[in-house]
Amino acid sequence: MLFGIKTSIALGRRPTAKDRREMVRIVVDEMRLKELNPSKSQCLIVVKKIIKQYSQSFADVLRDGTRIGTGYGSLLTQIKTRVEHVNRGCLLSRCRKQKKISNSSAVDVAPGPADQYGCVRWQPDCPLEESEESLQEKQKEMKELYSAEGPAGVEKHLSQLMKATYYLQRKSINACPPPSIADLKNDWPYLFMPKELYNHFTSLTNINILEKLEKSMEKKGKMILQLFRQMPAGTNTVEMQRMLMKYDNSGASCFIPCVVLLLLSHFKEKPEALILQADTTMSKCTLMPEVMSRASMSARHHFRHQSAFRPHTLDAQGRYQSNLGFHYT
Repeated sequence: MLFGIKTSIALGRRPTAKDRREMVRIVVDEMRLKELNPSKSQCLIVVKKIIKQYSQSFADVLRDGTRIGTGYGSLLTQIKTRVEHVNRGCLLSRCRKQKKISNSSAVDVAPGPADQYGCVRWQPDCPLEESEESLQEKQKEMKELYSAEGPAGVEKHLSQLMKATYYLQRKSINACPPPSIADLKNDWPYLFMPKELYNHFTSLTNINILEKLEKSMEKKGKMILQLFRQMPAGTNTVEMQRMLMKYDNSGASCFIPCVVLLLLSHFKEKPEALILQADTTMSKCTLMPEVMSRASMSARHHFRHQSAFRPHTLDAQGRYQSNLGFHYT
């Protein structure tokens, strides 16, 4: 065991960030002697033992000693991220085999264990009832629909075609060398529409990102607001206080925008990079070209900086709006 870790445990205090990172490296190296790509559940077993035995040094707590959630969230994330990092150059150790299930085509394929970075269907096999040629025909059908009707075509019964061609979409995205965003947009135009992008993300990670965002805001939003209310004076304090005052005057209707804008201000990000302001009287078809342009720009940014597509807008009244067509109030 590292000297710094031993000392911290003996004194019942938290180790330095450097010592903690080094401990995580050692723990992961030991785990990989038995399993090259430990699953999250396997990592959880190890993390729970560490937290149970050395809670004062490693549990997630606030300054007043209040335990945050389970108490092991940050250490579990740190260890699992380290596992994924050391396996990043080895595809064989990243991908796990799925359990065989019924051959019935009526039953959806169950999600398998995470391949990398939380993905459960990183590169699935071609569906048994399909072939490369039949999937390419469906892809061609969607491209022709987009050429004829543009973004408005997403209102048609498109989801089944997109779901059926998921294997081909992943094959295109994971190609080596990787395709450009322009090529992907040309091959899969509807993949860049918010609805289908959300569906693709759900298939990839088994997480409904909109539900996840709403629940996270409900669970953590008030804590974030409280944190910024108690934050000592700093560079952006005046701007943050202005936002908090506006929230206090407006009430719950601007809760989510307030949290988002506070975080943007704290991390010195530009709001226009995340939020598209629009009038609620504008139709989706009018807004969609701008939304798709933002999606393309954000996707390019993702490959450079590991960011993510920003799928929300503010309307003229300052309400947080999903591009799926409903408002957060």
